[in-house]
Amino acid sequence: KEVSRLNRYGGSIAFIILDLDRFKDLNDHFGHLAGDKALAAVGALLRSRMRVSDIVGRYGGEEFCILLVDSELAEASLIAEDLRKRIERLEVEDSGKKIRITASFGIAWARGADGKVELEHLLSEADRALYRAKEAGRNRVAS
Repeated sequence: KEVSRLNRYGGSIAFIILDLDRFKDLNDHFGHLAGDKALAAVGALLRSRMRVSDIVGRYGGEEFCILLVDSELAEASLIAEDLRKRIERLEVEDSGKKIRITASFGIAWARGADGKVELEHLLSEADRALYRAKEAGRNRVAS
C-alpha cells in the first residue's frame, strides 16, 4: 500500500531489514525459549520506537523489517543506529541468566513518483546492505 501511495503521490520511503546476530548460537546455547524471549524483547523495542505511520514486522526467523514512510536516507540511518545501540544494551533474562544480543541492519531508500519504485527492489537493496553489515563484522548499519 505504501509503495503504491509513494508511486502515485511522490515522497520518499526507507526500508530497513535487521537480523539478530548469531541467533542460532543463542538458541543452541540458551535454548529456544530464550531465543523466543529475545525475539519478543526486540519486537517490543522496535514497536516502542517507531512513529504511528511506520510499519514494523517480523520478516523471517530472526529478521525484522521496518518501513519508514516519508523518510530520507539520513533519517533512516539515524533511526537504525539508535535501534542498533538500544538492542546492544538490551538484556534478556532467562532462568536467571542475562542474555545480550546485537543486530545488523541494512537500509534501502527511494524517492517515488510515476510508478518507478518497486517493493521487491527495496527488499533486495536492503538485503544486500544487511549482508554488507554482516560481512563488515556484524552489529552495524549499512546502506
